[in-house]
Amino acid sequence: MRKAKEILLLLGGIFGFIGAGMMVVLGIIYFAGATPETIRPLIEEMAGGSGASASDIDKIVEIMIIVFRALAVVFLIDAVGAIITAVLCIKGKDKGSKGLYIGIIILSVLFLGFISIVGAIFGLILLKKDNQGPAIDQNIEY
Repeated sequence: MRKAKEILLLLGGIFGFIGAGMMVVLGIIYFAGATPETIRPLIEEMAGGSGASASDIDKIVEIMIIVFRALAVVFLIDAVGAIITAVLCIKGKDKGSKGLYIGIIILSVLFLGFISIVGAIFGLILLKKDNQGPAIDQNIEY
């Protein structure tokens, strides 16, 4: 179980860094793509023959820019959270505490690091076994 914990937390850390990189790229793409020059042709094409006025199209373009930039910020926040989770996973791989493993579980749920959740649960189980001491029947000499 100890080896499985180490492997899962290592994989969680690696996937966290990969996911963070993807989130940064997506955030940059969404932020850079949120311009009237890129959105207006799409909205005009979708409006096609609906008879939408230019002011309606302008309002829709403004709303789409806000939505795209908000998504870009969400992607960048997710990238920061994924980096923090990855660092905690790699730190908890060798030796961790109860608080560290609980933090990994919480951050992994928030930032979609499902592999590290299992590794942190294994870490909590191993901490409990290490702190429990020997079982009663192991102390009995026959």
